[in-house]
Amino acid sequence: MGLAACGPTREETSARADGGSNQPAESTATSEPAATSDAAATPDIDAVQPPAPGETEDFVRVVSVSDAGYPMFIVSVRFPDGRDDRTFLLNNEAADLGGVPPGDYEGSLAELRYTSAVEPSLIDIQVDGRSALDIDRPVSTSPDDLSVTGVLSGAEEVTQSDLPDQITVTPATGGPVTFDYFIPPELVELNGKTVTAIYAEETVDRITWMRGGNGHPPR
Repeated sequence: MGLAACGPTREETSARADGGSNQPAESTATSEPAATSDAAATPDIDAVQPPAPGETEDFVRVVSVSDAGYPMFIVSVRFPDGRDDRTFLLNNEAADLGGVPPGDYEGSLAELRYTSAVEPSLIDIQVDGRSALDIDRPVSTSPDDLSVTGVLSGAEEVTQSDLPDQITVTPATGGPVTFDYFIPPELVELNGKTVTAIYAEETVDRITWMRGGNGHPPR
């Protein structure tokens, strides 16, 4: 009987010549991450939210911007549709102007949002029928003027900031009336005492948001 061959086969010899391994070679290719959309990955920083409840939106030409004592400005606008010119109050620290200085809006087209509210505007404070304020002009009166007699509060000290404080006159009967007012020394002396406030009710329009301005076209 012949003996079977015990030497290595052709395949084994070839494997030894290649370094002794017959495992498949590893792939050197690296997997690339799936491409993402820039639009999906980057938030839209220019997205504009709709007006808040109580806000009105308009497209206007800004006629003038006047400094009323920082951070307050008076903004006069003209409407393209022929409505009467209108004046707005602007608090530069409270309104969203898109980073544009208030003065850059002067003479430009702009989109703005604003609120309107009827607020009491103090004309005079009187004690025993005489003005308690050191004013250099006669106190103008009108049949439409209102008055409230009661205890003055909120005038503990002279106004120290660029914004008015709030003072209140509380009558014996009826609701209190609160005014935005720059408190002078004369009112500090009357705090806690009975006074008569002469005032008018006025509609105050306050800008809350604006876009546009010279070199910054409206969206």
